Amino acid sequence: MSGAVIRPFDDIDGAGFTALAEDARQEGHRFLDRMAADWHAGTNRFDRPGEMVIGAWVGETLAGVLGRGIDPHSQDPSVGRLRHLYVRRDMRGRGIGAALARHALADAAQHFRLIRVRMGPDNPGAAAMYNALGFTRVTGNPFATHALPLRDGT
Repeated sequence: MSGAVIRPFDDIDGAGFTALAEDARQEGHRFLDRMAADWHAGTNRFDRPGEMVIGAWVGETLAGVLGRGIDPHSQDPSVGRLRHLYVRRDMRGRGIGAALARHALADAAQHFRLIRVRMGPDNPGAAAMYNALGFTRVTGNPFATHALPLRDGT
């Protein structure tokens, strides 16, 4: 197990998220900056039915975050998406990303029939993690690389 405590997260302006976003920027990733910008603009606060943002803490350190929401690239509100998964570089290899994803998936079928993710081609570790969680590769969709059917109707 990761040793991390997973719980709801809403402190987008806190020092923990700021440090996490800076870590991501140092790797060339800007998606946590987009997450914060969307949060502040009110365009995506992960507050619709079935949506959530969760954080993983190791002690007092915010080690990672993940959002679950309605997929903005689908016209079907029963299609969900895991977004903005990021784990601090110094905390990787402990299963924190998988723990966040498992937590987000635990009750997802109550809200969504399908969960999708999209990741860049330079992230084989994330692809392996999602495959281990039961996701399968999606082809021909510019907005999704992997999907997990949760109930009939997919």
